[in-house]
Amino acid sequence: MYTWFLFRALRTPPQKNPLFLQMQHVVQPSWLDRMWNILMGLLLVLLFVKPPLFVVILLMIPIAYPVLSSTYYGVLFSLRTSSMIFTRRQEGSYDLIRLTPGGAWQAFWGVCAGSVHRNGDLDRLQHYLKRILTILMTMGVFIGFASLILPTVELKNEFLVMDIVVFTVIGLMLLEFSQSSVMSTLMGMTFAIYGRTIVDSRIGALVGFLVIQLTTYLTATVLAVSGLYPRLLITDIPAALAMLVGCLSVVLYVAILREIIIACLWRLISRRLNTAQHDMRQLIHAG
Repeated sequence: MYTWFLFRALRTPPQKNPLFLQMQHVVQPSWLDRMWNILMGLLLVLLFVKPPLFVVILLMIPIAYPVLSSTYYGVLFSLRTSSMIFTRRQEGSYDLIRLTPGGAWQAFWGVCAGSVHRNGDLDRLQHYLKRILTILMTMGVFIGFASLILPTVELKNEFLVMDIVVFTVIGLMLLEFSQSSVMSTLMGMTFAIYGRTIVDSRIGALVGFLVIQLTTYLTATVLAVSGLYPRLLITDIPAALAMLVGCLSVVLYVAILREIIIACLWRLISRRLNTAQHDMRQLIHAG
């Protein structure tokens, strides 16, 4: 799979790559911080205007926060990557970079790695994820043990359904963390090497990543809520088994869809840089 290979490569960046080192000094767009603060402010306003809606959102935070955080950092990674690579094109150093031993791909991969490691962003995102996963794992284990000692079959099945949902959320969070990091950097590189202006590359990377995020989760929600699971309940399949099949289908859908998108971005970059995909893998290992 492209995701695991590229994500492992992102976590072990090429420390000697010049563009990787330059990425540590890129200024973060201040409007992203302002946007995040505005969203937090709107959430506080809901506390006084619509308390029931605030409570609903508060209960969804353990699930929504990892997705929102990875989306926020994904936007950040894609903008950093596209800006840095397109700047190299504007300065006329692109042709010189292509003459280096590793070529443009190895140099630009340093930009991808640098975009996620600046200010320790990838480590910070991973730290947040570990804390939330620890809470969810504890909940999952507790619910699992509780289902074993409950007196009735109906209660056991209800708790089993809840346990399946909890572990499905855990799987989606792990996918979100790794695939968003990889996809956002490749998205930034793709629009930087295909774009005509720096504005085109930034807007393309931003909109492209957000559209994929929204499309993935909206279609996954439709599949889960109004598609597969209700149809399974019509049959004689037990509720727990129906939930298991439905949840596995959603996880596989998200994983496969985004893996296809990452593979397409990988091939577009390979074609544009005129570098074989096998050579791209070898150059990542070479650092």
